[in-house]
Amino acid sequence: MFSFDPQQLDLWSLYSKIAYYYPVGLSVQDTLYNSYPGFVEGKEIIMKNFGDADAFREWEEIGKMLANKLNLQYEGTTYGQVPGYSFSLDLNPPIIHGSYEILKKLHISISVLGEYFTIWGADGTVFRDGIKQYHSINIITVSPYNEFQHAFKVSYDYIQQRFPGYRFVPHAIYNMQIPGLSIDRSEDPEYRPGLIYNAIFNSLLTGNEPARGDRAYKIEQWNK
Repeated sequence: MFSFDPQQLDLWSLYSKIAYYYPVGLSVQDTLYNSYPGFVEGKEIIMKNFGDADAFREWEEIGKMLANKLNLQYEGTTYGQVPGYSFSLDLNPPIIHGSYEILKKLHISISVLGEYFTIWGADGTVFRDGIKQYHSINIITVSPYNEFQHAFKVSYDYIQQRFPGYRFVPHAIYNMQIPGLSIDRSEDPEYRPGLIYNAIFNSLLTGNEPARGDRAYKIEQWNK
């Protein structure tokens, strides 16, 4: 749940930003939800960034430039009307064993609802059954750790340079839940309800993934 030391950290600013765009206390099923002024404004911001082809192309260039810098394969992961632009970089070519594909990717997410970004690595698998695909994340890496260290650090520095003033949101923060916060994924039993990550970035994480590395990486950026 949402908990922190207010003498040390300033997370109320993040809470206030989320409460500005989402009607905390109302379910997404409530008829009033979609008329909440902040929610309406947030949708307009999302459409301005991702619904316009030229604007979205500019976002994609940011990811592709980083992919070229690291000499890694780029894949856009901004699916639907989500509150952040995201992409992944393939650290290794996929390893295929029959119907299974083993993946190792670095994910970068940048919010359009606030000056926030985050980075995490994923070891995952894809199971192919005919034309159907089943994706799963086995574990995420939430700081520069082992094989993710170099790409993680380069990506962090790159985003900081492109977006001065944006703060890194560590796992220790984005994996918290805000009571009463309801977003689209809150109704999916696979997702932890009210997850901060889903509110400011996207729905790529459920909040239930095992994590390795420093969960509080760069949390000092949130010090008072």
